Amino acid sequence: MVFSTVPRASAYTIVRKMPVAPYAELNTGEPMKLEAVKIENYKALREVSVDDLTPLAAFVGANGAGKSSLFDCLVFLHDCLSRGVAEAVSMRGGFREIVSRGSCGPIAITIKFRGSKKEPVLTYRVELSCDDFGEAYVALEQLRLRKGSSGSPWIVLDIREGQGWALRGVPESYPSVSKEKESIELSSPRTLAVDSLGQLSDYPLESSLRALINNWFVVAPTSIHHDADRPSSTAQFFSMRGMAKVARRLWAHNPKAFENIVRSMSRRINGVDNIAVQPLPNGEVHLLFGDNNLEASFPQESVSDGTLRLFSYLLLLAEVNPSSLLCIEEPEGLLHPDLLPVLMEELQRYADRGGQVLVSTHSPLVLDSLKPDQVYALVKYGGFSQVKRVSQMPITVSLYREGNKLGSLWEMGLIPEASCL
Repeated sequence: MVFSTVPRASAYTIVRKMPVAPYAELNTGEPMKLEAVKIENYKALREVSVDDLTPLAAFVGANGAGKSSLFDCLVFLHDCLSRGVAEAVSMRGGFREIVSRGSCGPIAITIKFRGSKKEPVLTYRVELSCDDFGEAYVALEQLRLRKGSSGSPWIVLDIREGQGWALRGVPESYPSVSKEKESIELSSPRTLAVDSLGQLSDYPLESSLRALINNWFVVAPTSIHHDADRPSSTAQFFSMRGMAKVARRLWAHNPKAFENIVRSMSRRINGVDNIAVQPLPNGEVHLLFGDNNLEASFPQESVSDGTLRLFSYLLLLAEVNPSSLLCIEEPEGLLHPDLLPVLMEELQRYADRGGQVLVSTHSPLVLDSLKPDQVYALVKYGGFSQVKRVSQMPITVSLYREGNKLGSLWEMGLIPEASCL
């Protein structure tokens, strides 16, 4: 079977309609969740593992510790799928710019995911190398399935430099996996097999993986007023024009959810008592923010960045399918400190509904909303990043149990503990 390169969607495009229901949903109805990530030879992440991810997790560390590189690596995998390997590498300056210093590669990304604790763990690994001309290609792409904690995993996809095989069909009973192998030959070793196979009903495991990665959102701490044309999945929420269109869609199709957002805004922000959606003759949409103490409403351009950002977060959490992974860099950006506990409460509620959220932060107020098993600390050692979970820091955990909040412990320099590095 030979696959040609398929047309690429724009960066971070969300694929909502799949030709077959993702495998986990066929069995439990629960969305896939990311359980672990291992990154090798990507920028400062020479060998970093993040295990046992909770539905809401935070990453802390000094500037340059590797938080942005960690999030960018997830975006990079998304770009490899949606844009193709060549473009994903090129937009970051080339292979030699993203491979760890002193290393020739390969750049390797391994993710573990599943729908529920009753489902088997799926492990996807992709390795990227470069040829003599500095062009990146997929050296290895492998998908494995494991049920239980013992025994060897079943390999269901194995592609090396564009050639290999995949198992077809859904494993109806886990003790015996379908043994029907299909030879695969891609038209180019610079594309991911999971992108092509994931669009076919004969490969539901690949479809689940493709849906998982395509449903990742990344939110950067940038101004809504000056970021109207950002090419990302969240541009529809965090740009002036996109935010208004999303508000109109929610107002028209789910007025109760829109009213809840307006009530939430009015309780927390003085001077925002109502929000009106105003369609314009040219097809655009305008938002008007009203204050009951004043006769005239304010257009969206006159509203502060912090107010618009909170409104955008609430729209995002109301719109996005809970199966999505949200990666939010510095949620404290542009928000008043009093609003951070509110935002963290909304993110936790979203996670409780079945979503998954990763945040990077420098704010003790964000950490105050979390428990030790939800926080990871990054530090640089010998020029490369290391990750340690706060729940593995005995002194910090002991002080937390005595009533101290994680934000205070971080400000005291106890996250991370020196003895844990």
